[in-house]
Amino acid sequence: MARPLTAGERHSIEATLFKAITAGDRTPVQTTVRRTKASRQTVQAIMRGLIAAGFVVATGRTNARRYAVNRRLLKEITVPLAGLEESELWRANFQSFFDVPGSTSQSLSLFAATEMINNAIDHSDGTMVSVEATRQGEFIRVTITDNGIGIFKRIQDHFHLVDIRHAVLDLTKGKLTTDPSRHSGMGIFFSSRACAQFAIFANGLMLTHFASGRDFLFEATESGVGTYVEMDFPLQSDMTLAQLFEQYSADGSSGFDKTIIPLYLTEMGEEILVSRSQAKRVLARVNRFKEAYIDFTDIALVGQAFADEIFRVFAAAHPDVRLTVTNANADVQKMVLLALVGLKEQSPSAQRARIVQSES
Repeated sequence: MARPLTAGERHSIEATLFKAITAGDRTPVQTTVRRTKASRQTVQAIMRGLIAAGFVVATGRTNARRYAVNRRLLKEITVPLAGLEESELWRANFQSFFDVPGSTSQSLSLFAATEMINNAIDHSDGTMVSVEATRQGEFIRVTITDNGIGIFKRIQDHFHLVDIRHAVLDLTKGKLTTDPSRHSGMGIFFSSRACAQFAIFANGLMLTHFASGRDFLFEATESGVGTYVEMDFPLQSDMTLAQLFEQYSADGSSGFDKTIIPLYLTEMGEEILVSRSQAKRVLARVNRFKEAYIDFTDIALVGQAFADEIFRVFAAAHPDVRLTVTNANADVQKMVLLALVGLKEQSPSAQRARIVQSES
């Protein structure tokens, strides 16, 4: 009698089937048998189970049979925010979906989801929150929606920002909170990096972050109510929370003291980065970090005053903050170098910015 499959073996077979189907393989069962060494009967039984559960859709017969990975609702719950304990809500309703042997997805999703639910509890000024989990292949999508003021509006009002889009740039740096007595400002920053894809929609703006490290800002015609967060978690992950935090620790420290500033989020319409006031907006709260990567991706040029404010004035006033220029074209580098010449003349011992072509 054949030995029953372990949970890990079953998940490995399911993952191989999903991968084959997603790749357009017309014979996913045969491919999975070959790759996993499981018996054909076992793989066929698991495929039938995925079809019956709605995770896979099969059409046609025999040689014309086709398969597609389907998104399926796992659970949805809407509860009042008053008195809500985010950890209890998550553990009782959603945590079991991420129970994959040898994977860190359970701890990553617990961290990110509870951070986002707690944001709704403490900051949204709303009354209700909805949490939903859907699965598509080897990814579970978690969405969290509240009916509050909207996160970008909340930040704009608290910090008296002229443009609501300035709230988006500040949010991407990290260490931003409207309640410093109870929050560190790390939650959204690290939650967005604990999953494969992250999106937060509020007040007519949507900020997305991808595992590649790139952020995007979109404007929508309808603003809606509250804040909507969407996170895609791979069920198989080997990144630990400790490793995630280590990526943003400068010089081997254990703190959150390294940030990335994506300047392409600051260019609004046809506006070009030329002024000192723009530079000061970019530099808001950067003095709280030990290291800041200034990402010039998609920035065609900057003004002399803009570069001078960052790489001479700020650098001279904050010698403990190390600035690193990434993805700058030749024209941008000329302006940066001009500012660094001025810095050397003003403060010969000051720390000068590094110029590299990709983030490290």
